[in-house]
Amino acid sequence: MRLKTPRSKYKKQILWYFLIASILPVLVLGAYSYYTYISGVTKRINVSTEASLQQVKITIDNIEASLRKNYLEIVESEDIKWLVETDIRYSDYLELKQATSKISGPVYLSEYISQYTFVNLETDWILSNYGMAPFSEVVNKEEFKEFFYNPNEN
Repeated sequence: MRLKTPRSKYKKQILWYFLIASILPVLVLGAYSYYTYISGVTKRINVSTEASLQQVKITIDNIEASLRKNYLEIVESEDIKWLVETDIRYSDYLELKQATSKISGPVYLSEYISQYTFVNLETDWILSNYGMAPFSEVVNKEEFKEFFYNPNEN
């Protein structure tokens, strides 16, 4: 004897097959579209980031060139030559003031240079934006000399 399945059961099965057959391509295309969108957005973000990086590099290079030019000009000035060649005393206030104003640079550089230290190892003294002191008062003078005389190792 044969068992008969009702027609409604076949109708439901066919309906489910058609439903799955129509939803499955939509899901696959949706997943592919999502992947394509995410990879496109990632590429655009990377391009934008690289462009920003290039702008920052160019800006930094321009600032560095300006700083280098400024300090090369300062080195040639008489005030700095006086600092290098003279054993400075605290009573040389006028010359020290002129030299510190030269070392601190123009106003537009103050955004990039907030502190400076001028060390003269020949005459053993230090001049910075905090003041002037003998090199013998430096706490880590051995480390400084090692850093100064062996720059490649550091």
